[in-house]
Amino acid sequence: MDKPIILQGELIPADKPKKNIAPSIESRRHVRLSLRIDAQEDVAFACDGLTVPLIDKNHWIKNYIGLANIKDIGLGGVGLITRCSLQVNQKIYITIDNEHAPITVMRIKRVNGKLSFIGAKWDIESEEKIIPILNKINQMSKS
Repeated sequence: MDKPIILQGELIPADKPKKNIAPSIESRRHVRLSLRIDAQEDVAFACDGLTVPLIDKNHWIKNYIGLANIKDIGLGGVGLITRCSLQVNQKIYITIDNEHAPITVMRIKRVNGKLSFIGAKWDIESEEKIIPILNKINQMSKS
């Protein structure tokens, strides 16, 4: 007679699914400046920040994607909320005072059925070129 493979009372541990750990905001290298008046208010209902057009540039052709509202800025990137359907690693431009600033989408977090919070990094090679953009965004959000 064959011996049982599992002895009575013996526990076999179940394989636990691996948890995907999303990068947190603590992994940022640069501090972000919030443009929000009340940081405690739900981001889906916040009307503060700076509304800017998003465009996709293909050589000399500019395609309008939609609008986004900038919620925070920093030397490393920008956080914005939008209804536009964007993808991680997508390269787009935000338009600030008729100037186009290139960004790459790094994170997408669904806020509700229609809105997403987008974390993007600047596609600009030097901090000296980013700082005037940050100043312009900050000034325009105050007016």
